Amino acid sequence: MTQPSPSEAHQLGSLKASYEANRENTTILRYSIPLSVLVGLALLVFGFRQDYVRDRLALVGGGLLLFLVAVGLYLAYRGQLRIGVEVYDDGFVFTNRRNQRCVCRWDDVTEVYESIIYRDPGRRTGIIGRKCTVYQTDGQRIKLGVAIQNSDKLGVTIQAEVRKRLLPRAIETYKAGGTVAFGPELALSQQGLTSGQKMLPWNEVAEIRLRPGIRISQKGKRGPWKSIMHSRIANYSVLRKLVETINLKPLGEQFAGSIKKDDSGSGTGFKGGIGDISGRIGYDVRELLMQGYSMPEIHGIMRGEYTVQELLKMRPGQAAKRRRKKK
Repeated sequence: MTQPSPSEAHQLGSLKASYEANRENTTILRYSIPLSVLVGLALLVFGFRQDYVRDRLALVGGGLLLFLVAVGLYLAYRGQLRIGVEVYDDGFVFTNRRNQRCVCRWDDVTEVYESIIYRDPGRRTGIIGRKCTVYQTDGQRIKLGVAIQNSDKLGVTIQAEVRKRLLPRAIETYKAGGTVAFGPELALSQQGLTSGQKMLPWNEVAEIRLRPGIRISQKGKRGPWKSIMHSRIANYSVLRKLVETINLKPLGEQFAGSIKKDDSGSGTGFKGGIGDISGRIGYDVRELLMQGYSMPEIHGIMRGEYTVQELLKMRPGQAAKRRRKKK
């Protein structure tokens, strides 16, 4: 792993945000250590009082094992405290459990895979975190997960920064007749969709659903032509934007459901599509909606009640509650 010098970190531009270790993880480890020690000590004391050798060995062995567990938990706790991410204009610096720091420039990122963690996985409600794997041009990869506080916001930031740089290239490649790959399982070209050895021309595509993940249906066929999990698609945010740009008009919850319904502008004084509003506030509206913020809360940015950064510091629904209190 590359060790950045102070001058390298400085060359990344201004510091935009810092993410420390997940406080819940550190709290669990901090309380687990003394608990393991106390239980281990109790087993040792109780074991030495046993008359039978077999019972004594079992209890003493269990006590010593718990002491080893406590040592392991302590090392994990120390490592957890070192974890952190600093986000700059031109990249980020990741510090791992071994206190090694790795510089990653946005321009050097080739692929980003992410897994979204929901509060209710079955219903996909309430995003509580994201796991991201970032691949660079030199072949190195950086894994960022829920060990980092506010991993959801960090994941959204990474996707947004990477999209800024990769989307123009993807559009240019597609319009020039090239193939745009989103990992080994999916690629788009002017001829159609490709997955492995299979190819589906655009005139045979019945439906594309992004929810997240992707589900592709073929005309005249029952069942999906291809269904790929979100976590297996590289640069998912670029895929969404590219599909929108080339006017494939995908269906699904994020496009035909809540977003279109909330984007009507009824009663808000704001009209226009998702792209229009995103351009006006300088942030992808769909990312805000995926985090749980409502369109009325997003319209608050356009009214000048708060900035995007101020909204992201609030929990979903908090801005709406503040507005009701003011009234």
